[in-house]
Amino acid sequence: MKNWFLPLVLLSTFISIPAAESTSQPIELTFTPGLEFSYHSIAILCGEQKTANSFNLLSPRLTLQVDISDFITLEVLAGYHFAFAKDPVYFNALPLSLNWDRQKFQGLLLGIALAAEPFAFGDFFMKARGEFVFVLEKDKAWEVTLPLVSGQATGENAFTLITLDVTLHYQGLSGLTFFLGPRLNLLHGKFIAAETVVDLQGQQEMSYKQKNLIGPLAGAVLEIGDNWELTFKASLLARTELSLAVVYVF
Repeated sequence: MKNWFLPLVLLSTFISIPAAESTSQPIELTFTPGLEFSYHSIAILCGEQKTANSFNLLSPRLTLQVDISDFITLEVLAGYHFAFAKDPVYFNALPLSLNWDRQKFQGLLLGIALAAEPFAFGDFFMKARGEFVFVLEKDKAWEVTLPLVSGQATGENAFTLITLDVTLHYQGLSGLTFFLGPRLNLLHGKFIAAETVVDLQGQQEMSYKQKNLIGPLAGAVLEIGDNWELTFKASLLARTELSLAVVYVF
């Protein structure tokens, strides 16, 4: 719950300002589908020893934006992901020591996001966007083979990722909008390894979280024709991200 508190408070603050000033109007829902490809690399601290490592994530996903008012947008996210730790992860509390050397995990990725545009002045406007994603991941299994005995090891990588972006957008150019601002990044995950060798069984869990909380975010939105938009986005420090999204605007 602690991971949820700060992003929700900040995002609620931005949303409440225009909501308080607006007059009640009939709600007209507008749906905008899209497709996004993104690569993420997050510096993490892993295990009780807080060992430094890097968490890498590649994710293609579908997005559906729903405009629920003039200034608030709800997004539903669904896709697939590939994730791994850059450096080896060692499990020494199992019957036989085990290490993951860039073992890749994959599975479904689901999420939800809420965005608001509370301020606009001239060619500038401010946008706040909070996102929460979690994974439904497939377990991996390995055979343990020794000269006299054999067994099996399984692994799982479960994580959630919360993001809060507050960006200033400039739309003074025809068909092109630039944006820049800070990003809050909250990653919480757990590497889980289990092993069975003859009659010996064991399981070890290793939690991890992001090393840095806040970093810069920048990008651009390019309008193509009357209905298409391309969004390029990059971030550093808290999370290194490169992403490209295309949406169809009805």
